[in-house]
Amino acid sequence: MEKQALLGGPLAQPRTTRHQQTASKKAFFIAVITFWLLSSWRFLVSYGSPWTSSLDRELLQYAGESIEWRPCGDIGGHDAECSSVDVPMDQFNRTNSGGKTFQIPLIRMRGKNATKNLLVNPGGPGAAGVGFVRGAGPKLSKIVGEDFHIVGFDPRGVGSSTPEATCYVDEESRERLKPRRVTDLIKDSPYLYAWTTNYVRSCRENAAEHFKYINTPQTAADMNSIIDALGQKNMQYWGISYGSLLGQVYATLFPERSERIVLDGVVSQSDWFEKPVDSMRYTDTSAVVEGFFEECAHAGEACALSQFGKTGPELRENVTTVINRLYRNPASAYVNSTVSGVVDDFDVRIRALFPEMLTPVHWPALARRLADLQEGNATGIFISYVKDAQLGSVPESNWAVIMNDGKSGPEFWPQPRIKLLEKLLPYFDKYRFALGDMLDFHVRQQWSIPKTHSYVPKDNVKTKNPILILSTTHDPVCPYAAAQVAQKSFVGSRLVAVDAYGHASIAMPSMCMANHIGKYFTSGELPDKNVLCQVDGTYFPKADESEAYTLLVAQRALVFEL
Repeated sequence: MEKQALLGGPLAQPRTTRHQQTASKKAFFIAVITFWLLSSWRFLVSYGSPWTSSLDRELLQYAGESIEWRPCGDIGGHDAECSSVDVPMDQFNRTNSGGKTFQIPLIRMRGKNATKNLLVNPGGPGAAGVGFVRGAGPKLSKIVGEDFHIVGFDPRGVGSSTPEATCYVDEESRERLKPRRVTDLIKDSPYLYAWTTNYVRSCRENAAEHFKYINTPQTAADMNSIIDALGQKNMQYWGISYGSLLGQVYATLFPERSERIVLDGVVSQSDWFEKPVDSMRYTDTSAVVEGFFEECAHAGEACALSQFGKTGPELRENVTTVINRLYRNPASAYVNSTVSGVVDDFDVRIRALFPEMLTPVHWPALARRLADLQEGNATGIFISYVKDAQLGSVPESNWAVIMNDGKSGPEFWPQPRIKLLEKLLPYFDKYRFALGDMLDFHVRQQWSIPKTHSYVPKDNVKTKNPILILSTTHDPVCPYAAAQVAQKSFVGSRLVAVDAYGHASIAMPSMCMANHIGKYFTSGELPDKNVLCQVDGTYFPKADESEAYTLLVAQRALVFEL
C-alpha cells in the first residue's frame, strides 16, 4: 500500500498491475515476511572465516574474470565461493603505493540464473561483508531475484582484510590496554582524555603505512577493482547504513559506472565529511523511542509492558523513572552462583533500549525485559544485554575509517580537555542516546594520522542510471531527512520510504518496498515520483499472529518450491 508523501515531495499514485496467481502472491508475501523476521542487525557482524578447510579443493575460473574462486560451502541452497583481490594501497596515486597493497576477501553466493554481480555492504564502518552474505544472502536474493550473484567483501582495514587496522603491536597488548567501562561524560572525562592520549600516540608509533589510506573514498575505488576482476563494466550495488555513504561516494566519484545503486538507511555525506560533529544522526532517535511506547500501549496485552501505562507518554514516563533510579541505585541480577552482575541506567538506556530501536522485530522481547525491570527483576536485561557485552572493546576498524574520513584532530577540535567537555555537553544534553559515542569523540579530538583524501560531496551528480534511495520515516540513526538530502545530490533519483520505525528498509516487512527494490534491480524501473509504502505486519503481534509468523519461517523452503 502507498499513501501521501511525508515531509514534502509528491508521491506516485499506486499503479494498477495485472492479476497474478494466488500462489505467486503468497510466496512473495512470505519472502517479505521471512526477510524481515530473519534480517536482524546481528547480520552486520562477521560470521567467521569463509575459507574452506581443505586447501586442495578445485579452483574455479569463469570466462571474463581474472580471479580464481574456491568452493566454500552452501548458503541457503546456493553455492558459495570465496576469493580475494589485491588493491593498491593508494588507489588515486599509484606512486604512493610503491607496490604495497591491501588484500580484500570476497564471497559470492551464486544466483540460479545470474549473469551479473550485485555488491553489498552492510554498514559499520567496520562490518564485514563476507559474514553479512553468509547470514543474509538468501534473504537478499528473495528480494532481488536469482538473476544476481550476491557478492560480499571485507573492506580495507575491516574483518579479514589485510593489513589490519590496528594501533596495537599484538593481541595481548590490545586486551591489556583496552579502556575501562565509561558511562558518565563529566565524571569519566579525565580518564577518557588520558586513555585517548595514549591510544592516539600508539597509533602514531605502531600503525603501518597502510593505516592512513583506510578511508571511504579508497574503499569506493576498491569496488571498481572488484568488479574489474569480475569482468563487469558497471556497478550493481546495495549499501545499507554506512554502506549508503559508501554508495554515495562511489556514485560521486564514478557516476559513469553507476548502473544500479541502492542507498538504504541513508547517512548524511555533508555531516560525515564536513562537520566535526554529526548533527543529523540522532535527529529521530527520541521519536522512535516514543513510537516504541506508543505502539506498546496501543497493542495492549500483546505488549507485556503495556500494563504500566495506558498511553505512550505515560508508559515512557513510568519506565524512564525506573531507569533513572538505577543511576544511583544499580540493580543486582543473579542467575546462579557463577553468573551474576549489576545493571545500571547506562546498561538499560544505551545497551538495551537504544540498539533495539533499530530492529522492531525485537520489540516484544525488549518489552518483556522492561516489564520485568518495572517489577524489580533486572535479570532479563542482564542476560540479554549486559552479560556478554564486550566491555572496553576498541572498534579500531570503525575508528580508522571515521577519523580518516572526517574533521578530526587539532585543526578542527579544541585541545584542552575542559574545552572539549564544553563542546560536547550541549550535544549530549540534546541527544541522550548518543552517550555511547563518548570515547569516539575523545579519539576524534586527538587524532593525528594525516588525512590522505580530498573528497568533497557534490550536488547534481548525474549517474549512468538514476539512483534508488530507501528509508523508513523514523530511523533512529539515519534519519529520513538525510535520505531527502541525498536525493537532491543525484539527478533523477527517487526516494521510496516505508512508513515505519526502525533502521533501513528491512526494519519492517513491506511488499510495496520489496516490489520497488526488485523492479529496480531487474529492469532499472523507478517510480515516477517519491513513494511512501505501508508495512505488512505489526510491531507487537498477538499470540495467534506470532504463531503464524513462526509457521511462515519454518515453511519458507517448501513455499518457495511450490
